[in-house]
Amino acid sequence: MIVVLLILVLCVALGTRLANNVASGRKVARTEQQELQVDWLADSGVRRAAERLASDAAYLGETWHVAASSLGGADEAVVSIRVAPHDAQPLERNIVVTADYPAGKPQRVRRTREIKLQLTEQGEQP
Repeated sequence: MIVVLLILVLCVALGTRLANNVASGRKVARTEQQELQVDWLADSGVRRAAERLASDAAYLGETWHVAASSLGGADEAVVSIRVAPHDAQPLERNIVVTADYPAGKPQRVRRTREIKLQLTEQGEQP
């Protein structure tokens, strides 16, 4: 009877450890997925700013709310785009993009991209 009880305790301990390992693995996988998603969002924000500047040199940025349905998940994202003219170069723009995913949650991932973009006389990129 003691042997059976020891085996049962051992099985419960192993089961608990296995469940903890699975939960930890899921958390790591979720974090990696969020980091990839926010990298793509930040890069997309830079491309979005460049496209807008190509058609409107006065574009100063925006806050882009990306719906969860667009991301194929349950969480939305927010991409903040800020464009400022360069003081010494009138055709140069400083672009700062900050992406947060999932938006509004304390355990979110944030990425920032900063680039300088040279415009032509017509506002388009070279």
